[in-house]
Amino acid sequence: MKTSNSKERIKILVKALGITQKELAIKSGVRESSISNYVKGISKPGQKSIDRLSEATGVSPSWLLGYGPDEPIERIV
Repeated sequence: MKTSNSKERIKILVKALGITQKELAIKSGVRESSISNYVKGISKPGQKSIDRLSEATGVSPSWLLGYGPDEPIERIV
């Protein structure tokens, strides 16, 4: 069941990890402008970006896409 979207989940992730969007970009290899556009809702991440963000942060791709419970981030990362 989808409970939120990738825009919200990326915002939650950045805040929970205590990093900037730029740091997330460096860590994941996803362009900073792309991450900014995801967070603003201008565009949605494709599978390649989801995979890179997931691998860099340790969260599942399905969680990043908004599936599953909106559980506390401490349980996710």
